[in-house]
Amino acid sequence: MLQNDLDYFSEIMKEESMIDKRLRKTIRSTVPLLGGMAMGAMAFFGASHSAQGTTIVAGSDYVYTPADQSSLFEFPDPLGLVYFKGVPTFAGGTDTIVQRQGDCTFVSGTCTIPIEVTGLELMSYGSVPGILATLDGNNASTGTMTINDNGTFSSSFTLFAVATGGPLPGEVNIQKTFTATGNWTDTPLAGTPLVRADYPDQDANCHNLIGPGCLDSDVTGDGMNDSDFFLTGRVLHTAPGAEHTITPVPEPLTILGSVTALGFGTFFKRKLRKNKKA
Repeated sequence: MLQNDLDYFSEIMKEESMIDKRLRKTIRSTVPLLGGMAMGAMAFFGASHSAQGTTIVAGSDYVYTPADQSSLFEFPDPLGLVYFKGVPTFAGGTDTIVQRQGDCTFVSGTCTIPIEVTGLELMSYGSVPGILATLDGNNASTGTMTINDNGTFSSSFTLFAVATGGPLPGEVNIQKTFTATGNWTDTPLAGTPLVRADYPDQDANCHNLIGPGCLDSDVTGDGMNDSDFFLTGRVLHTAPGAEHTITPVPEPLTILGSVTALGFGTFFKRKLRKNKKA
């Protein structure tokens, strides 16, 4: 009886040893594959940043202000909180321009450059419509931006603006210091308005005249490929009593709203024509 138990136990140990050997073989063959897949995933998801050169060249960011109550300013009573949206004015129907006024050469993965808001056209809507906010031509809206080579950035600037029209009795001067954080890439999102010009034109956001892409060559003479700068999504600028949200491309809801409004307009025109015929 005891011998039978020992023989049975010995057989089990042999089977476990064989399973263990097979398992080790499987692991040895699978780990390199998983490692390759992981590296491939890292290369895929990090491509937009690993391709970035040692220098991000100076240029301008053309952005949109969505009409979704994410941009606001608190006026004195009785107006109180007023919501703003963009007025299509600049390239691609954008309403705000932020100019990066220096080349960003990374030192230990970061750099800080001067910036200036060079374009602003916003209009109030909702319960307090008709107020136009533009830049104050007598004071430059300047600040700094810190760009990191991991695809993040932060900025701070003092905005000097003038509000006129609507229920305002006269011109209202605005001075607010805004701060923001966000993400960037060297490749523009689909739908980003491109202003092409040769380096070092700071009014351009794409320093590649022929395309189809933007900058991917050494124009600064540092021996490495340089690149342009583009936002990857929404950025919220905040200040006491004020917020300003910008996007690099027109958002689907805004486009859908325009199409819907156009559709309703066509419907009511047809209905009106039918009523007149009746």
